[in-house]
Amino acid sequence: MRLQLPQPKRTGKLVMQLKNVLKRYGDLTVYEGLNFTISRGQKIALVGHNGAGKSTLLKILAGVTEIQSGERIPGEHVRVEYYAQHQLDILNPENDILQELRATAPEQSEVNLRKIAGAFLFAGDDVHKKISVLSGGEKARVALARMLLSGGNFMILDEPTNHLDMQAREVLKNTLSEYEGTMIFISHDRDFIDAVANIVIEVDEGTLREYPGNYEYYQWKKEQEKAAAENNEPAASTVSSQDRAQSVSPGKSRKENRKRRAEKQQERARILGPLQREHERIETEISELEQEKEALTADLCRQEIIADKTLFPEKNKRLHEVEKQLTALYETWENLATEIELRTEELDEKYADLQG
Repeated sequence: MRLQLPQPKRTGKLVMQLKNVLKRYGDLTVYEGLNFTISRGQKIALVGHNGAGKSTLLKILAGVTEIQSGERIPGEHVRVEYYAQHQLDILNPENDILQELRATAPEQSEVNLRKIAGAFLFAGDDVHKKISVLSGGEKARVALARMLLSGGNFMILDEPTNHLDMQAREVLKNTLSEYEGTMIFISHDRDFIDAVANIVIEVDEGTLREYPGNYEYYQWKKEQEKAAAENNEPAASTVSSQDRAQSVSPGKSRKENRKRRAEKQQERARILGPLQREHERIETEISELEQEKEALTADLCRQEIIADKTLFPEKNKRLHEVEKQLTALYETWENLATEIELRTEELDEKYADLQG
């Protein structure tokens, strides 16, 4: 089953940043000097033992827990949606399930709202159950369905697959794998992580280690590190979210390595520079047109403009022009993003002997 959900509004490149964060619970220090940046399009799975600080990190990012010092900096146009099983007081106890979903997404048809409710195990007349009579697990499923309908562009999810049967998990997995926003989540469902995540971050004793790729890649890297440790050999480098130190490639002198790195940087600037500048220019133009579209849409709902036989057609015509421009710019933006990704992969392959 595929759900028809609203795609989120595009954010800036920076979605969320933590700077020098200190988080304590009483005498227990969970994070100290934490620096962490999340960029648009990342789908991050947090892994680590229980008590490592994964849920605390989500709460810090969601802004629902106090930090003792440091900064939490959201990016432009970021709309956070936070899901955790204890966050169920957002539901209106007077609503039934269908009313709760309709209140979140009034533009959705009843057929689609019922389809979404059914995906989360509320079929037939179940959609008319009052929120006040639902069990904790049922409320969690409604809250999850509500969040998916919200149109948020930065989802923060704490164990979203709990209380879901196999069919509902499959629906959620397929929906989030196609989601165009940014996401960070905790899950013990390895199949879910593998399908959704494009980055795995290991949380351990207040530090974050980043493994670009899905869960299968993370497991392979951990096995590699373990084998290297047993043989007393250095493992292939893993990117750290707090320490991205570069290492020298085996078999090359430091001087040769520096030369190769300089060549790579020059080639990146020559090939990627113009593409990235054009990409950023189009992104700025999109942002300006989106603001104009919002203003025009608001104007066209004002009674005095509706009654103005000259101004209303002018604004309506301009709205259609803006929408047409945005459609073309979105396509150009996506094509440039794909080209940048391809050129980056080509350069990485060309200079694969370099680490870091």
